[in-house]
Amino acid sequence: MTLGLWVPTLAGIWLPLGTRIALDESPRITRKGLIIPDLRYLVGDCQLAHITNASLSHPSRWLLNVGTVELDSACLAKLPQTEQSPAAPKTLAQWQSMLPNTWINIDKLIFSPWQEWQGKLSLALTSDIQQLRYQGEKVKFQGQLKGNNLQSANWMSSRLKNQPPVKLVGNLLCRSCRMDFL
Repeated sequence: MTLGLWVPTLAGIWLPLGTRIALDESPRITRKGLIIPDLRYLVGDCQLAHITNASLSHPSRWLLNVGTVELDSACLAKLPQTEQSPAAPKTLAQWQSMLPNTWINIDKLIFSPWQEWQGKLSLALTSDIQQLRYQGEKVKFQGQLKGNNLQSANWMSSRLKNQPPVKLVGNLLCRSCRMDFL
């Protein structure tokens, strides 16, 4: 049995009911890591995510490089409603504590039906600090999250024609905020 056959079956154990992954090409294991040429995440027959040209390695921390990620927002409504596990993280701090030291680079992130907002996404993650950079033709964002505090945030959008771009710069210090996930 090849990787292209058993990986989707094994992943199906952890995926929500009614969802699956599909591989058009088999992943390859090399000396440098795992190469995934093509991966699709489906909700029923709706393609929620399509990932191409991904590679996963561990030079000094996890490194995920992806050529393209296409996300179809219409498929979100088709995700099955399930009961949340009592062990599932509920707060931002709980999610952050689970993060491995990771770099994630996506050369082209496309949101359907908002293709004009596509861009490049770079993340540097640890359980203490999460850094995000998004660079598109119409929007740019750079920020660092440390606990509940969004520090060094820069956001710029040039959505309106013949108008100067909107730019926000600053810090959001949230000392008594509680960020819960339902």
